[in-house]
Amino acid sequence: MTDTPDRVPVPQQHSPHEDWRRLYPPQPPAAPQPRVLPQREPRPPRKWLGAWGGLWIALGAVAIIGLEFLVAWLLRDVQRPSPRDYQVLDPVLLLIGSGCVIAGFLYTMAYRLQPRWRLSVGRLIGGGLLAGFLAAAAAAMANGTIDAFAGGTAARPATLSFALVGFVEESAKLGAALLLGRSLPVKNGRVGLYVGAAVGFGFAFVENLGYLETAWSVGLAHQGALVGTLGTAVSRQLLGPFLHPVMTGLATAAWFAVARQPGAEGESSGGRPRYRLAVGAVLAWLASAVAHSLFDLGASAADSLPDRYLGAGVTVLTIIGYLVASFLAWLLVSRALKRRDVARAAAAGEYGVLAPNAPPS
Repeated sequence: MTDTPDRVPVPQQHSPHEDWRRLYPPQPPAAPQPRVLPQREPRPPRKWLGAWGGLWIALGAVAIIGLEFLVAWLLRDVQRPSPRDYQVLDPVLLLIGSGCVIAGFLYTMAYRLQPRWRLSVGRLIGGGLLAGFLAAAAAAMANGTIDAFAGGTAARPATLSFALVGFVEESAKLGAALLLGRSLPVKNGRVGLYVGAAVGFGFAFVENLGYLETAWSVGLAHQGALVGTLGTAVSRQLLGPFLHPVMTGLATAAWFAVARQPGAEGESSGGRPRYRLAVGAVLAWLASAVAHSLFDLGASAADSLPDRYLGAGVTVLTIIGYLVASFLAWLLVSRALKRRDVARAAAAGEYGVLAPNAPPS
């Protein structure tokens, strides 16, 4: 029997591709990472006068007044004096002195409107001015009635009138703002802040007209009509934007923030958001009314001090304290509402970025 030689094992041939796959096996697909929400709202595209258009409007109005006075000074030796000179308040001075800063703020608000709010520029500015005018008319009649029954006069209102003026005016402005925004399809705190501020600016414009007319009339009796009117215009432009717009904006934002949204419990999925009575909204209105009345009472008490300079000092300190407090309140609330609004828009895919498991906005 013949012995068969042992077979030499033949090495197995491997493809270089197989060796590569063996050394570097394919990895399973990575789990999708949640997308990061934007931390700030995208800047709107440049339009109109740009982001600083409100400042240019205010400066342009001041330049028009300066140019008018310059022309009058250059023609002082050409024009013949008349007994009727300076007996009528210049309408350009009246309008610009009442609303140049207000126009700048309204422009800035209109420039920052977001399309998702579905709030048009015409409704914000035109509706706000009209609602503010109606609120000013209603508040003037109510304040006059209260002052008459309290024994006050137009030159020296009663203390009760100062104590209740905040409640009267804030109620009138809030009612006008809620009426203006009743049919809006989007109601949240940020939209309410804009709507309330617009109504407050309309109210302040009408009130400024009255202050300038009064300053002109009083100045005619003391040979200082022009100086008194310019001083009143400057003070009202500095104080006005921090009084009525801030108070009404914060109170209206509270009411819009608690509005019952479509699809909520007990509400149909269609239709518009509806106002509802909430403790927070009532407290916001009450706080604005109390702050307004305290400011007017403090200014009245300072004017009644026997020492003229002490009264002026107390008035200045009261105004500065109020300006700082109102500015901080507006800044904190507006930033909080902006963060909430941006997060809600990002969750809904407003910016093309979706949050993981984000509920519909």
